Amino acid sequence: MAASNISHNTPAAGSITWTAFNIAYNGVGYPIPAGSTAGRFVWWEYRNGSPVVMTGDVLPDLGPDDTVLLLNKGGIGQLLPETTIVDGSLIVEESILASAIGAEQINGGHIEADSVQAKHLAAGSVTADALSVGTVSANLVANGSFEDFDENGSIIGWELSAMTNGVVQPVTGVASSGSVAIQFDATTTAANLRLRQESSKFIPVSSASGRRWYVSARMGAGTAITSGSYIRVNWYDGNRAYLSYSDVRSNGSLSTTFSVYEGQVTPPAAARFLGLEIMLVNPNAVTKMYVDEATVYEVLVAAHIGDGQISTPKLAAAAVTADKILISDWTNYWSNPDYEADTLNAQPRGIVSNTLCRVKDISTFNTGNGSAKALEVDARNGANNDVFDLNVFAVKPGDQFYVRFQGRHLNTTGTGPTGLGFRTYDAKKVGITWTRVADFGATKTTAWEEREGVYTVPDGTYFLQPWATFGNNAETTNKFYVDNVVIRRMAGGELIVDGAIDGMVITGATIRTAATGARIVLDETGLKGWDADNVNYLKADADGLSVTGTLTAHGTGYDYEAQTGFTPPPIPMEMVVGGAAGGVGLIQTEQWPPYPPADGSPLPGMAIKPTGVDMYAYAQIVSRDGLGMEIHSGIRQSKVDGVTQGSGDSTDVAYPNLFIVDPELTSSSRPFRAPKYYVNGMDLSLGEVQVWEASGSMPNAAVPVPRLGTLYWNVGMGTSSQLANPDNSAPGTLTIINDGVYDITFSYGQTGHVTAARNFIEIKLEGGDRLIGRASFNPYEDSVTCTVTGVKLTKNQRLIFEVFQDSGGAKSYFATVRMARVAAPSPSSAWEQGNKIVSGNLEVSGLLTVGGKTLQSKHAEYTTTNWAVAGNGASWDTGYVTLDAAKSVNPSFTEPGGLPGSVVFKEDGFYSISVFIVPRGNPGVGWSRLNHSDGTNLVQMANDSHMWETFLSIPSVFMAKDTWVRTQMSYALDHSIDVRWRIHKLPY
Repeated sequence: MAASNISHNTPAAGSITWTAFNIAYNGVGYPIPAGSTAGRFVWWEYRNGSPVVMTGDVLPDLGPDDTVLLLNKGGIGQLLPETTIVDGSLIVEESILASAIGAEQINGGHIEADSVQAKHLAAGSVTADALSVGTVSANLVANGSFEDFDENGSIIGWELSAMTNGVVQPVTGVASSGSVAIQFDATTTAANLRLRQESSKFIPVSSASGRRWYVSARMGAGTAITSGSYIRVNWYDGNRAYLSYSDVRSNGSLSTTFSVYEGQVTPPAAARFLGLEIMLVNPNAVTKMYVDEATVYEVLVAAHIGDGQISTPKLAAAAVTADKILISDWTNYWSNPDYEADTLNAQPRGIVSNTLCRVKDISTFNTGNGSAKALEVDARNGANNDVFDLNVFAVKPGDQFYVRFQGRHLNTTGTGPTGLGFRTYDAKKVGITWTRVADFGATKTTAWEEREGVYTVPDGTYFLQPWATFGNNAETTNKFYVDNVVIRRMAGGELIVDGAIDGMVITGATIRTAATGARIVLDETGLKGWDADNVNYLKADADGLSVTGTLTAHGTGYDYEAQTGFTPPPIPMEMVVGGAAGGVGLIQTEQWPPYPPADGSPLPGMAIKPTGVDMYAYAQIVSRDGLGMEIHSGIRQSKVDGVTQGSGDSTDVAYPNLFIVDPELTSSSRPFRAPKYYVNGMDLSLGEVQVWEASGSMPNAAVPVPRLGTLYWNVGMGTSSQLANPDNSAPGTLTIINDGVYDITFSYGQTGHVTAARNFIEIKLEGGDRLIGRASFNPYEDSVTCTVTGVKLTKNQRLIFEVFQDSGGAKSYFATVRMARVAAPSPSSAWEQGNKIVSGNLEVSGLLTVGGKTLQSKHAEYTTTNWAVAGNGASWDTGYVTLDAAKSVNPSFTEPGGLPGSVVFKEDGFYSISVFIVPRGNPGVGWSRLNHSDGTNLVQMANDSHMWETFLSIPSVFMAKDTWVRTQMSYALDHSIDVRWRIHKLPY
């Protein structure tokens, strides 16, 4: 070796610089060019007589022809052949023999974690009782669940490698673990969206024989796709320079549920780092792809366990039941199997440079294979056209490889054979021969066909390089097309006879029935189950038991008809079990004595009560017959939060107090109010209904318009809820008890029909007698109904119900008023007993979605004031609208339209719409209507000179996003109008 001048800490601190020098090997001199590095090592690789100088922080497994030249110790350089003291970093395997180490000189403290490999252990030195097989390693992907962000909001450890026709961004609400997933939002089918690991987070790997890595990610799509998703492993050398890639998932499909996609990869010979890349490229449909839980683990392989170290005596009798155990390597050794992500008419990635091949657009071929791109290999006259993969990987004699591809030709001309196989090398990577494994021979086909074959590595072969060939075709017009290549290592299963694996303990294992789809998985965290749609229906872990569906508990079949007097006897109960910690403690068949305990008889039923306590002392729920439900507060009244039961001294209560639900809710003492559910401050306990009735005599054509008589509550026609109170001092009125949004129906009938034109009933709000609803009698009818929906009312507001009838005399009448509260505000801290939000209630600060629909109170009111309208029978709109924010709740689902008299809907949904049009003066004869943006009329009403106001109402109509409704009218006379809109989004 010629001397070299080494400069320390140049050109920067921590770096070294050297001048050019020469080395000699096998009698041949080789120049070493001048250079510099911040890496720890500088080494020389022989590479079959074409040597290269490499640098890096990780010293690879060097062959017998390779050598280390320089060592950089923090900026201090050493030319190794000239050193007299060997740095510990330079002690390579098998260089210090056992005879040179004193007895008992090395103990566990001298051995670093993961430094002892199978090849370092003598045969028979490790027996089964010394083995503990557990988790191989932690996830090697930094921030694989995408939960960590820097101060700029960027995902730590990841970077965008492409973002065309879409965006890649973190989102919440769809993650399969944690709170964040990554969304690949494709805006066209030409999307090219790629997210990869930063170079600083690359994962160190080794190409030593037998070592491989497991790769997976959990993925799903908003709209299902049949192609476009990729999980790619990029390989890099010791300087983190790109070499090639292996696809774990290539141009794959995705469903609308999260699934785990996984595989194993083996590094090529020169690889020292692995970098993960997730891609959405040319999906067949516009979609949003979601990715979570990206993982990489090194695989525990058989080579890590010495031959014969787990023997038959270590396995219990009948220990193994599987007919066959198959160990497979799912790495695809052809670096670029489908070319879909490559540039058309350019050389494909992953091959040794060859100008006689390219990526071809095959989408216009008469007979396609479903792909858009393929490898095109030119025919040659007088020579072969060989295409070599960059991947050269280690093998051993006897290994088997499966080769499959799809292929075709441009025409049938020529005699050259075509196919795929391997270039083979010996242990020093000296070439041996070429072998086609899956091929067409000399036959040419112009339709896509699949070819496959199996190759067994012969003696003397230790490296393989995948290879495609178009042999000498004696002409140059033909082309050979290659697509969807699969080259995988095979390992034959060994039949295990005489029984099952029956060990008492399996440590650190994951037992599962399948990798994806319907499966059961048992691991150290618990037991989980998924159905065929990947819905997690079963979970049993430290947090408890969660079952989606019904958990059924049946009694033991006592003949208790005579015991209880129930006829026919009750049927068995089914109950769904749930609740947070501290909720349901026990569900069991219970002895329930309806009398003091000493006189009781055992009755089979279901009881829910705290575990291990006196059943008389604590709150519990019991069903004795499977039909009614009894809720017991117990003699300790403090155990029923927010409800006081019984009277007097609670210690004197001899029997449990009862709430009986069968089907109504009553109490042995004071009224009890059932818990309610609140979303965004609105009560979702729908179905609260109250009905009132009034009767008497209605005067003829009275002015001012008379009211109904006193209203009386008809308890049997509604629920037990009280929504409003009548006032005997003010007949025909109701006073609202609680704030809320209400639907109101006023029905009126009398003993004789009306005769004049102007006869009507009205619903008003006291205070200026604001009109909120009116309905007119048709001529010669004796009854009419007025309905208004989505009216926002506040506590203590008073409703007025009036009738104007002109029938030639006073008439006897009967009227009903029906009110239903459809939403109400959430309770204050001083809410009524039983309605406090404690246990048993659902409080949602955001949006609650049920069956894909959002349950949220949405109500908007708009007004138009003093809009001038010309007469003469022309059609006019009722004027631009203005939002009345004080009477609206979450009104962003609508907005004023661009046309006069129009409102635009910004969300799909069902809506109730009411519009009240009030002319300021007599408009004459005409009509008013609600017109849809598709040109249809939703509702229309005629007017005459006696009926000026118009009330247009639609109880339920579906409106698509960005459609609109507008009001139109036609009157005989010039006039001005006021308009009020009420729009309520229905919760379904």
